[in-house]
Amino acid sequence: MAWAVEHQLQSDLDAPLDAYEMYLRRTKADPLPPPPVATADGPKIYYTLETVVPDNWIPMVPVQSPQGELFLRRGTMEIPTSTGFIDLKAHALILEPQKPFFVADRVIRRSGVLVDRYFRRTRSSDGTTFVWVARKSNQGRGPGWSGLRFDIVRDMAQSA
Repeated sequence: MAWAVEHQLQSDLDAPLDAYEMYLRRTKADPLPPPPVATADGPKIYYTLETVVPDNWIPMVPVQSPQGELFLRRGTMEIPTSTGFIDLKAHALILEPQKPFFVADRVIRRSGVLVDRYFRRTRSSDGTTFVWVARKSNQGRGPGWSGLRFDIVRDMAQSA
């Protein structure tokens, strides 16, 4: 498994948006559900299947092609909030949120891959201007941590 971490997103006015800041604003407006409170005759611990990852960490799930080659497919996660569940989905245009997205497993190193999307412009000899969107990839900055953990047993908060 790998993660696609969205750092900057394109706003409606082409200004960069900080994806982690958007996550912090969302959790402030719609926080995680509170942990259960212990009762006098109930259990003193509770079990958590998995922790929540930030909204800008998109899972890349391994899948195998019919030819046996390994690919990473952009996935989704369901995140609990105080008002229900939301689906964690990609927003960055590099991850092509409107259609299935696959990347060959061999392309992703342990240090990761940093991909930038930017506009290119040139002019031909007859003066015609051409503009297109280009992508550039470099080696990543090393492994990060989404905070995802599984199978956690915690003490319940004591009721007041």
